Amino acid sequence: MRPSNAIPQRRRLRPGNRARFCLGLASCLLLTAAAGCEKPAREQAAVPVKVKVLAPEEITVSARFSGSVEPLQTTELAFKLGGTVQSLYRPSGLDRDVQVGDVLAKGTVIAELDEGDLRRAKASVEARVAQLAARVATAKDNLEIATRILAGPMALSPRACSGAM
Repeated sequence: MRPSNAIPQRRRLRPGNRARFCLGLASCLLLTAAAGCEKPAREQAAVPVKVKVLAPEEITVSARFSGSVEPLQTTELAFKLGGTVQSLYRPSGLDRDVQVGDVLAKGTVIAELDEGDLRRAKASVEARVAQLAARVATAKDNLEIATRILAGPMALSPRACSGAM
């Protein structure tokens, strides 16, 4: 009996069996390799491609230069009233607002202010005018009353004065 923790010993092949074993292993390997070399032939389908016939074209040679352009005239712009810009002028045919360097006709409106601010300022001024008009009317009434009071006792008729004596 062998102990349970003992290492098992390998069996050794006899020289005649060893040759048979190697010959059998080599033939298996050759058969496996020969069978893996053959691949079934597949027919490849045509791949669609786009074809364009090239034609000669005229090539334009151009050059770019850097520099700065300064105008003969400049104009400074300002609004008569302050406020928020609502919209800018869009030149016809362009999908952008007017920019520095665009040429515009005389009298072209370049920007519009938001009228909401102006309407609120106008309403405030109109309310102040109405308030001042009411104060003027009150002052006129007070003046008329004061004039009557002042003229009342002194404006006695001569008969009233002769009868009182």
